[in-house]
Amino acid sequence: LCDEYGISGISTDLFTQVFSVADPSFGLSFESSWEVSYNKMQDLLRAVATYYPDTHDFVVEGWQVTPLNIAEYQQWSSNNMKMIVLGYASATAAEKIKHIKLNPSYYEYTKEFSEQELLEYVTNLIETSKRHRDECLRMGVEYIDTIVDINSKLKEAMKYLMQDS
Repeated sequence: LCDEYGISGISTDLFTQVFSVADPSFGLSFESSWEVSYNKMQDLLRAVATYYPDTHDFVVEGWQVTPLNIAEYQQWSSNNMKMIVLGYASATAAEKIKHIKLNPSYYEYTKEFSEQELLEYVTNLIETSKRHRDECLRMGVEYIDTIVDINSKLKEAMKYLMQDS
């Protein structure tokens, strides 16, 4: 969608992949704990927000970007920063597992999970989505639930982000 709207973007998964291969001593990998990954990613996101030109729209996407940090992110940058959180707080574990199985190429990393591991993984993601949704409500950050018709929800998200651009 970034290409469709003509804006640059990067995923935190890319940072994770690059550092896990290029500099394992940095400590950022897909096997890192949530706290370690989150803290390492904040240094990288601070650099992006600080040095990216104010004249360009830019999207950073990934699970390490949370609603609790929006005030801090805005301090790092003179940009008119917008934040949107996507999740599936309204999903049941069965719905999300069905979605994963219907879209195996997108969720390739789950193919080695046992049924129990997949259930635990999905349950954790849903709980995280609920926490993020509640944080968004408290902080006035846009939250979009993507469990139904994800493609139209992603377009809705991009339209929101592109307002006043």
